[in-house]
Amino acid sequence: MRLSIACGVNHNFVQNLLNTFNVESNFLTEGRGVRIDKVESIIRASKLPFFLHATGRQDTAETMVEMIIARRVHMHTPISEELMEYMMKQHQDGISYGEIAVQIFEELGVSYSKERVRINIKKRRILNM
Repeated sequence: MRLSIACGVNHNFVQNLLNTFNVESNFLTEGRGVRIDKVESIIRASKLPFFLHATGRQDTAETMVEMIIARRVHMHTPISEELMEYMMKQHQDGISYGEIAVQIFEELGVSYSKERVRINIKKRRILNM
C-alpha cells in the first residue's frame, strides 16, 4: 500500500516539504515523484492540503486509511472458507493479489494485505496438489 505524488524535477522539494509534516517518503525509481509507504505517514499525508484539494488523490488516500484501520481490526481474523474460495477464483481469473485485497475491502469491508492474500492463495494451491 502506497501513495505516490508525481512532481517531476521538484521531487527533492516535495520530499523535504513532506518531511516537515513528519511524512516519510522515498523517490520513485523513475525519478518523477515521491512515494509514501509507511502506514503512519500515509495517514498523516491524507490530511495534507495537496491531497484534500485533488479529489482523485484524496479518495485514494482516504480509502487507504480506511483499509489500514480495517486491517488492524482484522489482522488476526482467520480467512473463512467462502472468502478463500473467492480469492482463489479471482486469482485464477488473473486478478493480482493487491487488486484482490482491494476488492475484498470494497465488497466486505475486511482488509487483508496483498501479502496475506498471496500467502493464503499459495498455501491453498499447495494443499490442493
